[in-house]
Parts: sequence; C-alpha cells; structure tokens
Amino acid sequence: MTGVIILNHKESKEDLVMAGTVALTPEQREIMEEALARLNEDDRTIIQLYYGLNPDRTAYTMDEIAIIYGVSEEGAEYFLQEAMKSLEYVVKHHHQILGH
Repeated sequence: MTGVIILNHKESKEDLVMAGTVALTPEQREIMEEALARLNEDDRTIIQLYYGLNPDRTAYTMDEIAIIYGVSEEGAEYFLQEAMKSLEYVVKHHHQILGH
C-alpha cells in the first residue's frame, strides 16, 4: 500500500482514514507528509480534515468542512476534489518533486 491509495480510492472513507493514519510505512508516511507540505494551506487543510490526517486523527464530514469554509456542501466537495488533484500531481511526480 502506498499513499496513492487516497488518490485512487474505492474503499470507504473509514478505510482511507485508517490508511492515512495507521497503515502507512514510515517511508510512505514521510512521502505523504512531504507531498502535503507541498500543497497550499487550503488544499492541505481540507485533505487533512476530510481524511483525518490531523494530529487528533479526527475525520470531518463534508457538511462540517462546508461550515468551516463557509460554503455549501457541494462547494466543499469541489474544493476537496481540486485539492486531491493537486496532491495527486505531487505524489505522481514525487521522484522529481520530493526527491524519493
């Protein structure tokens, strides 16, 4: 399993939260953390909130994220999709970008 599982998910959100917080190897976790660090603050934050990749490992719902950002649920979903595209780009190009 790699950090890319978050990008190409067919599993439930709960599986992804576990993948993001528990099942990654130290190298995979390092790559994911470096990739997230390459994103702008809004992209990084929405991914961390939704997938529970924050220190308290709390995964927020789209409704909760919408409230945080002051947008509709659809707006929050759009922001997450765009953030995931950015993360996917960084992870796919991690050899050049992250030096791994």
